[in-house]
Amino acid sequence: MFLLVVILAVVLILGSMLWVLPSAKERQQMALRRQAMRMGIQVQLSKLDDPNNALDKIHCVVYRLPHHRVTKGIKPWLLYGKNIARFSDENGWGFAARAAKPDAIYLGKLKPLLAQLPEDSIALESTPGSVGVYWRERGESADVETIYQVLREIQQL
Repeated sequence: MFLLVVILAVVLILGSMLWVLPSAKERQQMALRRQAMRMGIQVQLSKLDDPNNALDKIHCVVYRLPHHRVTKGIKPWLLYGKNIARFSDENGWGFAARAAKPDAIYLGKLKPLLAQLPEDSIALESTPGSVGVYWRERGESADVETIYQVLREIQQL
């Protein structure tokens, strides 16, 4: 009987320890976030307004690359991804109704960059302080590299 109690206690302790350990998906996400932070990208959990339903929020992660200096006078904009936007303008990407949009010349330069983003990208934003990509982190290390390169190129536009 004593042996049974000891075995049960050990199983309970080991079960609790295994329950706390991160899953393989969580370890992959942590590795992606660490890689992004080493590159100078700010990683933040976020809730994005759903353009198709004003009451819903989309839970995702935003990878933001800060500008080296804040650019005043730039109007912020948010371009929703092809999996989210109901009314698409740019290769399946679209703006929310009544949202600020950059000029047509800028959008023309932006189109080829949108095609490079990972498939699970939800949105692309630009603010006076940073440029960012909202995504679901279903990718690999190469996707973080791609996001970094795209954000750097957008900053140069």
